[in-house]
Amino acid sequence: MRKIFLHPISRMFISTVLLVGTTFLVKEFITKPFLSSVITQEWIIKTLVTLLGLIVMVAVYYLILKYYEKRPFTELSQKHALKENTIGFMLGFLIISVAVGILYLGGFYEIIHMNSILKFIPLITFIMGSAMLEELIFRGIIFKILENWKGTIIALIASASIFQIPHFMNPHEGLLPAILGVLFGVVTALMYANTKRLWLPFAFHFGWNLAQPTLGTTLSVINDFEILFQAKIDGPEILTGSAFGIEDSIISMLALVILIIIYYQKLIRKKLIIENPAKKN
Repeated sequence: MRKIFLHPISRMFISTVLLVGTTFLVKEFITKPFLSSVITQEWIIKTLVTLLGLIVMVAVYYLILKYYEKRPFTELSQKHALKENTIGFMLGFLIISVAVGILYLGGFYEIIHMNSILKFIPLITFIMGSAMLEELIFRGIIFKILENWKGTIIALIASASIFQIPHFMNPHEGLLPAILGVLFGVVTALMYANTKRLWLPFAFHFGWNLAQPTLGTTLSVINDFEILFQAKIDGPEILTGSAFGIEDSIISMLALVILIIIYYQKLIRKKLIIENPAKKN
């Protein structure tokens, strides 16, 4: 039983269930009911629930590393945090902004009106919490365990593919969004492999997702929140993306491919690629 419990597949599954399950239970049965009983403004409740959930998930991740994985909690160390968060956020936000800017120059994008900034805050925290949860699971847990088990290359491909699986439940999912999801998973995994920290992929993920509702483009799973700008987008699908959103436009996809090349080359130069242990036997 101990061997099964400590097998890499078991560790990935159990750690993920613990992280997601604990965060969900605390949110639904503790923080949300309590805050709803003492606060009347919905946007404040949503904001605080998400921020408290963020604290819970990081705490659970820390406990998983300490008592189950038995490895140091270095992925969220303060060292380089400011630099990597700044670079990651600006990079993610910039790519989507450039794609929208090209639409604007072509006459395919028009801002209709601006919504309340205060009511936009819950969406900011929701995107932040979602980005952190996904990075903890798919990079901090799944990629890390796979890399130590099967090597960096297999971990990149497998973790990116696994990352896309839950996204198949998103509205308007199809071939292009699926390719986007895998490419995005490879980029963030490469960022993690290069830095051995979660700050860079988390901030990139956060900036990428936040740019879309900020600029009024489509982002899945935000129906319960208010975006910042309402915009009209009407142009060729190759530039606007599919019904899934501007994420799978040619500009966004090309940017991800370029990042994959850049960060993979960095990985080679730093000699950080871990060989598949099976090849050594």
